[in-house]
Amino acid sequence: MKTAKYLVIGLSIIAFVMISSVPSYAGCKQRYRWEGIGIALGSMALLGTLYSWTHPPAYAAPAARACPPTTYYYAPPPPRTWVPGHWEITRERSAGYWERTWVPGHYDACGRWVEGHYVRRHVLGGWIEHRVWVPGYYE
Repeated sequence: MKTAKYLVIGLSIIAFVMISSVPSYAGCKQRYRWEGIGIALGSMALLGTLYSWTHPPAYAAPAARACPPTTYYYAPPPPRTWVPGHWEITRERSAGYWERTWVPGHYDACGRWVEGHYVRRHVLGGWIEHRVWVPGYYE
């Protein structure tokens, strides 16, 4: 308790010394008029902010007042649409096949006679198209 008393007395003396110091006057009185006005307005704004933090406004709503219940509205989902069935043409690649072909006798590039014979050769496959029915569905 004594420490707080001495602290208050010491701060009071320091504040009194700072306030009672004599300001020095140099130059024209109107020279720093606008700077002084700016400092005054800034300090008023700062003090107003500090005051509003410590003192709630008189028109504030009481804390016991309850908010009205919130009502939620849900929209129904959009109606489903029917997509009718239709025919589609699909293509698939066939694997190809081997066939046995007769080659008649002939002379080769060197001029020698070659007897007729059978040769196996691969025939490449092509595209096979199918018509497929796609049933209808709801979107």
